[in-house]
Formats: sequence, C-alpha cells, structure tokens
Amino acid sequence: MKRILYLSVAGHRNWLVAVGLLSLVVAAGVGHDRRRRVDASPKSKPVPAKVMVDAVRPRRASLHRNIEQPGQIEAFERTALYSKIPGFVERYHFDIGDRVRKGQLLAELSVPEVVEELHQKEAAVIEGEVLIVQAQAMLRVAEAKVTQSDATLRLSEASRLKAEATKSWWKLEHNRVSRLLGRGASSQAEMEQTDEKFKTADAAVSESVAGVALAKAGLVESKAQRDKAAADVRVAEARLRVARADRDRAAAILGYARIEAPYDGVLTRRGVDTGTYVQPPAGNATGAAPLFEIARTDQVRIFVDVPEADAALVKAGGPARVLVQALGDRDFSGRVTRSSWLLEDRTRTLRTEIDLPNTDGILRPGMYATARIPVSRPETLTVPTSSVFLQDDQAWVVRLMGNMAVRTPVRLGLRDRQRVEVLRKQRHSVDQSAPAEWEDFTDTDLVVRDNPSTLVDGQEIAVRPESTSVASLTPDP
Repeated sequence: MKRILYLSVAGHRNWLVAVGLLSLVVAAGVGHDRRRRVDASPKSKPVPAKVMVDAVRPRRASLHRNIEQPGQIEAFERTALYSKIPGFVERYHFDIGDRVRKGQLLAELSVPEVVEELHQKEAAVIEGEVLIVQAQAMLRVAEAKVTQSDATLRLSEASRLKAEATKSWWKLEHNRVSRLLGRGASSQAEMEQTDEKFKTADAAVSESVAGVALAKAGLVESKAQRDKAAADVRVAEARLRVARADRDRAAAILGYARIEAPYDGVLTRRGVDTGTYVQPPAGNATGAAPLFEIARTDQVRIFVDVPEADAALVKAGGPARVLVQALGDRDFSGRVTRSSWLLEDRTRTLRTEIDLPNTDGILRPGMYATARIPVSRPETLTVPTSSVFLQDDQAWVVRLMGNMAVRTPVRLGLRDRQRVEVLRKQRHSVDQSAPAEWEDFTDTDLVVRDNPSTLVDGQEIAVRPESTSVASLTPDP
C-alpha cells in the first residue's frame, strides 16, 4: 500500500514537472511575441467557478468633461516705452501704480536743438509762401506783357497795311504825272516830286513790314517770359511743399520729446528721474532699460498648455472658467479666444489663450490660475467606466463570447465620470503567436459591467437576464 502511494506521489510530481516545463515553454513563446499581441492572461491562474455577472452593450452617448490645466494670468497688453530721440528728462508726471488714460503725458524731454531746428523750418515755410506770392506777381506782369506785345503786333500790321495803301496811291499818281509829262501837260519838277513821294511810300512799306516782324518777335519773347514766370510759380510751390515737409518732420521729431500713454492702463515701472539723459536703444531694444512700462488691465489673458489628447477638442469661442488660488479659488468666466493651432514640438501641447474681462482690476498679471475648459464629444460609442480596468498600462474590458469571459485590450477616447469612449478592440485569436489585429468597437459587443478585473480569461460566466436589457438602454447610476 505504501509503495502504491509512493508511486502515485512520484507520478504526481512527474506530472507537475511536465506541466511546469510546458508552462515555461508557452510563457517564453508568449513573451517573445509580446511586441505583437497583448497577453490576455499574463499570469497562469486556475479557472474559477462559474459566476453571475451584469453585462451591458456599448451605447452612443454625448460625453462632457473639463480639461483642467494650470496657467498664469498675463496682461492683455504690456508695453515698454523708450525714447525715440536723445535728450534730458525735464519732468515726469506719473509713477508706478498710477492709472493713466490713452494719450496722457507721462514725461517730457528737453531737446532745445530740435526746437530751434523746428523754428528754422517754420521760417523756411514762411519764406516759401512769400516767394510764391512774388512769383505769382511776376506771372501777372509777364501775362500783361504778352497782351501788350499782341496789341503792338496788331498795330504794326495796321501800319503795314496803311503804308502799302499809300504806296499804291503814289504809284498811280506817279504813272499819271508821267503820262501828262509826255503830252507836255506837266512839268519836270512835278514829275520829280511825284517820284520822290512814291519812293518814300515804298520805304514806309518796308519799314512797316520790319515793324510787324519786330512785333512778332516781341510777342514770342513776352510769351516765353510768361511761361517762365508760370514755371517759377510751380517751382516756388514745390519748394514750399518741401519746406512744409521739413517743418512737419521737425515737428514730428520734437513730438517724440513727449512720452505719452499708448492706451488706458497702469504704470508698472518707471526707469527715469528728472534730469536723466536718455537716448534711443541701439539696435535691439531687448537689453535697454525702458523709460516706463505700462500694462492694460481692463482685460487679461491666461495661457494654458492643452495635452495632445485633448487638443482637437478645444475650439475658439468656447466657454472657459478660471480659478485663482490667490483669491480663494474664486471662479471667473471667460472664453477661449485663440490657440496656436500647432503643437509644441518639445511638450506636444497646444498653446491656448483664454481672455477674461477685468474692469475692476482684481486680476493681476503674474497670479497663478487653473483653467477649466469644458469639452464634449456628441453621440459616440461608450461603456460605463466600471467596465474598464488597467493592467500593465493597458486598458482592458471583459467581453462575453458564449458563456466565457474574454479579456480584451481596448483603446479609449474621451471619458467623463460615468462613461468612457471605446474606439478599438484587439481581435480575439486562439493563436497567441499571431500578430495583434485591431478592429472597431460595435454596439453588438457584450461586456461585463462591474469588477471585470476579478475575472480571468476563459472563465465560465452567466449573465443576469435583466442586466443587458436595462443597462444598455438607461443611463448608469
């Protein structure tokens, strides 16, 4: 009897050794293929007894949750004010903490050389205006000379016509006396006198023709002088425009001696005193000390970095809430104004801006805050959060295949307090060495609702009849 018992024990030990070796071989094969498939049974466990479970089918629901990220309040605008021209601070009118309005004078610089240059430019403008008046007067004189020359030409033309008529008359008279002299009816003296008169009339015609030519030349000269006078007016006008531009430039440069507020805000820094010599920053103004710094306070910004998984859910114009720790977690309402659209290479986050009204000035730049951005995904396939468990950084559900429990790796999306979005599941395969294949989750799948991590792969289970019909159609408690 003892020998039989000993053999039984020895045989049992040999069987255990064989099972152990077989388990090591299977584990080695599964571990080798771990890169391709997530093992549904990481640990070898005995299959427990059949249990009763509640099961649900995935259903479509709208998920809502808050993206919560830390951030820092920043001024909506913050500007460092520098001097455009070198000079000495004559006086300043505001100090740090003072509220100023747009255009208010913050400080004045003493720049006497610029003032004198402006006076010189103003005198040049006055001179240019006088020169225009003078040029216009000369143009009127030249136009009068043109009129006079034109009248002289007409008078010369009339004199030429008169001389030609006189010549024609004396020519006829000369011919008549010549005929009379041939018949002895006239004397030689009368003939000579008539001949002299004819020659005088002929000379008068030549003189009048020359007078006409002279009058025409005078008219051309007068017109040229008129055109020159008109050009002088245009030159004077152009010089006046140049003088005015020089004056305006000098006035603009002098205007830089007045340091004014660019918008309504609060002075956050004063870097000068009376008599301080200031000058424009050389090249990049980053390293130069500003005269003043001003911050706009009627509106503030909060920048938060949204993780990559939530980046696609953030939309411009959406609501946001901001909790400020320094104010006892006081809650402020705002809106997502804009985002950088692309993700930061180093952090894989989306830079997102939330704007808040701050008319009472209670929010101060530099305060730490927590931003909550509500996001939602409408009508997506979901299961209760109690149906999902984590193991080795992998999300799992237990699906029902017949009356057996099948641990199934899944890929999840958005979640809220009660439900979680299910995107993909790993296709079940008896061959553990086969490459892992993923497929879409469907609303025909049946998953264990509560405590799925207590079930092992292949465990026999039974579903309470009322659980699938109720749990899949009604919201989870």
